[in-house]
Amino acid sequence: MFKFLKESKKEFEHVVRPTNKETKKYFSIVTGLIVVLTLFLYVVGTIFSSGLFYAKEAINPAKFKTTNTQNSLPTDLKLWSWSTWALDLSGIELDSNVKAITQPVNTVSTWVAK
Repeated sequence: MFKFLKESKKEFEHVVRPTNKETKKYFSIVTGLIVVLTLFLYVVGTIFSSGLFYAKEAINPAKFKTTNTQNSLPTDLKLWSWSTWALDLSGIELDSNVKAITQPVNTVSTWVAK
């Protein structure tokens, strides 16, 4: 065991450390390659993603194009939320003291067309 440690210590004496100039040179090369490869992968990924979206649109075009500029949902679609139950409020009667809300409520929610 002690022999191994002595030999290891001798081997450490043979190790050549890079100079300050060499360290800066290699750092610049590695950093430059990282930047170039990052940009390359971004461009390739963007082109590939755009191609997939184009192919998806060509194979299965959207059935409904919305030209409605208001924040309302189309009425001809059957809509559902994350829950599968529907709330029917048509049978509820209000007391005379309760004022009904007649203005639309603007909420942000995600709806998916079936």
